[in-house]
Amino acid sequence: MSLTRTIRIARPLLASLLGLTLALWIAAPAAAQSSKPKKPRNPASQTPPPSQPPPSQPPPSQPPPSQPPPPSPPPDNPVLRRVDQKLQAYATGAARAELGDLAKQDSPGPLTAMGRIYEQEKKYGEAATALQKAANLAPADPAPWAHLGEAYLHQKRTADATAAFREAEKRARAAVTSRPNDVEANYHLGWALQRLQQYGPALDSLRKARELAPGNPMPAYQIGLTHALQGKWQESVDELTRAIELNPNLAYAYYYRGQAASKVDRQDLLIADLEKFLKLAPDAPEAPIAARVVASARR
Repeated sequence: MSLTRTIRIARPLLASLLGLTLALWIAAPAAAQSSKPKKPRNPASQTPPPSQPPPSQPPPSQPPPSQPPPPSPPPDNPVLRRVDQKLQAYATGAARAELGDLAKQDSPGPLTAMGRIYEQEKKYGEAATALQKAANLAPADPAPWAHLGEAYLHQKRTADATAAFREAEKRARAAVTSRPNDVEANYHLGWALQRLQQYGPALDSLRKARELAPGNPMPAYQIGLTHALQGKWQESVDELTRAIELNPNLAYAYYYRGQAASKVDRQDLLIADLEKFLKLAPDAPEAPIAARVVASARR
């Protein structure tokens, strides 16, 4: 089939594909901004924007009551690292098997890992429960809050997602203040800011994380995603290519690079990337749309 026909068939489907995925992130902060003011709730479920000062100013030697306790580096657990690698490749069953008996532990790391596994299994309620518990057990860690925001987005709980990303931002910012060269702190700050549509500051934090850990694919992945949200398609392709070079099994890097490639007339890369995404993540929520694009291009 000719490339012209491939482009003609694929583009209408790509419009749906882009609308379904990128709009989810944009909707979360927009919904919170358009909602009417409500009475304050528990800070664990709703937090004022970071630009708003706390109601009272405590002595300088004490942290404000609304802030998390002083952060500490996350534990370096080799099992959890391997689980993370499998989840990046969307090897959900292998990740669950790797976690093993750690899944029974009520501690932040295993609970966060289980929340991510539940998310990939599309058990979003169970994911939110595990991640909320992890957040309560590790009040200074931004990771459970960031993943909780993603679980809420899958449930279309956009206001709750925004609140979770704000909690992640607050904790990551506190960690960066304490440890400016902490990779995870900078990464999670950039991730949270991206979801809150603060793209410039998000890129600053993600680039710092990449500078500190040039072999880690995730900062490049999130930078590529941020450029896609900005409509900077070639920059998105370039960054996602870097992420794939660092981890050829990073499933969603192919998915989003394919979308960006379609915007710079790289339909060959679009089809190749969606095929790779489907091979790695056949059960992902976006897989049916990706399959339709590939099937139409093959006709």
